[in-house]
Amino acid sequence: MNDAESDKLEEQASSVTSKFLGDYICSFQWIENRLDQIIHLSLGNKYWFFTKIVLAEMSNASKVRSVRALVNNALLNTQDKSQKEWLLHFNSVMKRVTAEAETRNQLVHGQYDYTGTKHGLPVMMFYGRVGKEGITDKSRPMSEEVRKRHLVMLMKLCADLGAIHKQLTHWAPKIFEDASKRFMKNAEVVESD
Repeated sequence: MNDAESDKLEEQASSVTSKFLGDYICSFQWIENRLDQIIHLSLGNKYWFFTKIVLAEMSNASKVRSVRALVNNALLNTQDKSQKEWLLHFNSVMKRVTAEAETRNQLVHGQYDYTGTKHGLPVMMFYGRVGKEGITDKSRPMSEEVRKRHLVMLMKLCADLGAIHKQLTHWAPKIFEDASKRFMKNAEVVESD
């Protein structure tokens, strides 16, 4: 294989990886948008502008924690068996959102190496973190199968979170009335300090 052919293979691999990352990031942004909408639902339209300001300052992890707290608090005293079961499902989906956020960070902040493509190898994504336990290596080959698996898992998560959003829209504003009042009362206390 000559240099031009080798360069073309690396260029094609780079293009495929870029498209995958674009699809992945846009889909994950849809998830983050649903988290924003759930927070809006919980606080009501009365505080729309205030909520927009707060959301602009929140990280994805903060949004996930807030959504979990708001929904669990709203259904804390429910006697409805189906709502209790739904809450278990909700919490399992939110755990998946948290795990997917870590995957998203790895994919977005990883370093991609295309040099193996000229030998028929997949693109390699290198990602490592330094933590209490030392260096954690999350590097992996990014074959077509791996990229497809990431997108399929993300689409399932989108579908599950979409169903959660739809259910909360159906229940709102009734289930969030007390939670919204408590939140705004706490916000007023902070504001007056």
